[in-house]
Amino acid sequence: MQIKTFIDESLPKALYKAKQEFGGDIILLESQEIRDEKKYPGKTMVKITISVQNSSEKDDTWLTTQEKFSQDSAALKKAPKEGMVANRIVQEQATKKEQNEEPERKILEELSLLRREIARLSVKADEQESSMLPRVFDDMYRHLKEKGVSDEIARTWIRRIYKMFDNPEKAADRDIRENLKSMMRHIVKPYTFSQNGLHQEQQIILLIGSTGVGKTNTAMKLAAHPNMYAQKDVGILSLDPHGLPEALRSFGNISGVEIVGAKGKNEITGGLKQLSDKEVVIVDTQGRSPFENNHLKILEAYIKILKPTDIFLVLAMNTDLEDLFLACAVYLMLKPTGVAFTKLDETTRPGKLFSILNKLKLPVVYFSEGRRVFIDIVPGEAEYIEKKIFDREEK
Repeated sequence: MQIKTFIDESLPKALYKAKQEFGGDIILLESQEIRDEKKYPGKTMVKITISVQNSSEKDDTWLTTQEKFSQDSAALKKAPKEGMVANRIVQEQATKKEQNEEPERKILEELSLLRREIARLSVKADEQESSMLPRVFDDMYRHLKEKGVSDEIARTWIRRIYKMFDNPEKAADRDIRENLKSMMRHIVKPYTFSQNGLHQEQQIILLIGSTGVGKTNTAMKLAAHPNMYAQKDVGILSLDPHGLPEALRSFGNISGVEIVGAKGKNEITGGLKQLSDKEVVIVDTQGRSPFENNHLKILEAYIKILKPTDIFLVLAMNTDLEDLFLACAVYLMLKPTGVAFTKLDETTRPGKLFSILNKLKLPVVYFSEGRRVFIDIVPGEAEYIEKKIFDREEK
């Protein structure tokens, strides 16, 4: 395997240059912006890192020995991982959002091209590495991919488990699954809800997230669930500028939870005073695109007034993974303390949440897969997502 770099004015141009020299048998490993005033005065260039297979590597036959698999794994570890592309996108969005003066449309176009290029070029890499695995490992690797687990994470898990067995060719499907569940639990860490009496001061929980992710439902579900805030004296503060949503009014009438509206930051202080006797105040914010002008500044102004004890980021699982990464890059600036995953009933690829959690390093507040307030919610325990991934009958 050869590692090569190319530099050009944009990502598509750099990829085109690489393919002109090496053809289609390349794998994109990394993409980053660089500045070099001596070589490229006044310009921001794009540098890509690719891997190119040697001709001898292309002719490899099916390999199943542990020695060959371990050697290949070691070689791959020395090169930047394909998943670094997504991480790079997130980091650049988070650190350069305010300074970036290029039109948003151009960024999204290049991201779309990058996504298609990665999908096309990764097919051969998948086929080559899977050929080195015993059938039971290869089947499990493909199952993880089908369930939305990223290629990078799936490969890492399968490699680690492969090396645990003295005779991997005789490994049982059940044993592999149990080891995978253990690895999932290292990523999915549940948020710990404090019990009554542990907080002397009022808790203020701020909900943030894009339009349509289910923040209002989240507020109601948190207030209603017995293992969350239902055992406490809780109120909900809605910051919807159009007034209280009808769903909140109905929930308040049914549950007895006090609901207060505040149409903008000037009314927040008054709303908090109305709920000053509550142990917990859950704050529901209006849904907006994370890329909308001034959206982040508005939320920062809310935070300055509210002084929340917790900030929960709400993410909808029916969203594309790259779009989730980009939204997270913006909301990470607000320093969330937990993440809630909604709409798990609207995706066939629940495993993509491992990529998000691997990046965010945040505890999971809850999982939700419907609109029913008192039913469609479970605490953020790993067992829930394990069942989503391994939905076939245990052998």
